Amino acid sequence: MPKSKLLYLTTVVLSIMLFSNIANAQQVTLDTYNENEAQEESNGVVDFIPLMQKEVRAIGAVPPKPFFVAPMFFYLNENRNVSDVEARWHSGPNDKEGLPIDGLVMNSVNSETYSTGIRAGFWLFPFVSMYGFYAYTDGSTSFDVEIPDEFASLMAGIDTTTKISVHTGGVGITAAYGMKDLFFKTDVFSNIDFNSSWSKVSLLDDILYTAVVSMRAGISKNFTRNFRTSMWIGGMFRAGSSTGTRVGGKYTLTGSNFAVYQANQSSLSPWSMVVGLQVGITRYFDIITEFGFLNRFQANVNLSFNF
Repeated sequence: MPKSKLLYLTTVVLSIMLFSNIANAQQVTLDTYNENEAQEESNGVVDFIPLMQKEVRAIGAVPPKPFFVAPMFFYLNENRNVSDVEARWHSGPNDKEGLPIDGLVMNSVNSETYSTGIRAGFWLFPFVSMYGFYAYTDGSTSFDVEIPDEFASLMAGIDTTTKISVHTGGVGITAAYGMKDLFFKTDVFSNIDFNSSWSKVSLLDDILYTAVVSMRAGISKNFTRNFRTSMWIGGMFRAGSSTGTRVGGKYTLTGSNFAVYQANQSSLSPWSMVVGLQVGITRYFDIITEFGFLNRFQANVNLSFNF
């Protein structure tokens, strides 16, 4: 199996970019009830958070439960660009100079990953939540190589598919604004989320960093006292050491032959879009789903327990 750092790096990059979506906190809209219904009394154990909960209750709304824990599941499929490849072929360990492989092309990389993890946090204010998350990613990545004719026999049979595991942790904050009963008893909200994550990938020494800013806007409606549904659309911008960098690696070929290379890898675009749905079955449990498109396909599910 060839051990290409480009392949490993690409997979971890694709994996950690997804956690902006996984980590988004529940949509920050208050649990508003009909004015004629009795309001929930404050619980002495959690009187201190969210802050400003007395003001929220005074306007006829109930603040969110102060804490949440959410198992999360995620699928991602994405292509990335590879350019400016420089490679040399070596006949063995004593061949220090090697021969330049002019015209070697690595086509766009495709990665398919599956992730599981957990997100947990609290509401600092009824309109601001803070959270941390951890996820483990397993998957594979591959690309096609166009080899010049003079090296075709020497580099025949290269396997450019590999499997990888990634450990990712991060923190984030979400703030939102909402308008109650804007039309037909439907609330309108928007939020902005910022999170940063750090990932350790097997066979790579460096820790990779990603910063993500995402914005969402949508509508939310209470069908009964405790059953609430929210839908939204949004955009996301990603930056950091994972979104584009110069990488290198080594392929072990047949016998003692090997090839070394350097190349640039980068996202197709720092921007992507998402659409999502959240169903609040009770105040203690939410199902959150989100799909991503433009430059990648992603699907994730969060099961949020609120207490």
